[in-house]
Amino acid sequence: MKRILLVVILLLCTVMIKAQTPAQLDAKNGFNKFVLGSTLREISQIANLTKANNGSQYDAYYVKYPASYKLFGYSPKLITLEFYDNLLTRIFINLPKPPTISQDLACTTIVLNNYTDMYGDWTDLEASGNMLVQKMITGDKAILFYFLYRESYISGDTYCYMSVPLMHLSTGL
Repeated sequence: MKRILLVVILLLCTVMIKAQTPAQLDAKNGFNKFVLGSTLREISQIANLTKANNGSQYDAYYVKYPASYKLFGYSPKLITLEFYDNLLTRIFINLPKPPTISQDLACTTIVLNNYTDMYGDWTDLEASGNMLVQKMITGDKAILFYFLYRESYISGDTYCYMSVPLMHLSTGL
């Protein structure tokens, strides 16, 4: 009887830990050194940036030397930081396309599984336009997206961290 009770308690603890993982996404609130809500000045003090010409409501900057910021051991090809009202609102991480299909699938699987282990299960979203796959993990302060575009077969996978409060501010919702 004690063993059964112990097993039930361990299973409940495992479920509770799994259920709390989006809180870890909120606690991390960004990628590597880049914390959502930081000012452009704060980010400029920790990374070399180049202004991007994106023509949107966001001020976008590319991080120089993106390979210095690993994503589960993989070196990003491009990191784009988008600011709204001088606050870091979105972080896009583009991984390079591995040379073979099997390496590409392995990379995608490893990254997605590591994020699942850290933050919880992905929610599949309906893809639209040139997007083939869209998934997200949602916290109260941050959302993590995975995008697979048609051109991803040439250019690689894209991950995006987004600040929930700042997106509400920027969209007026």
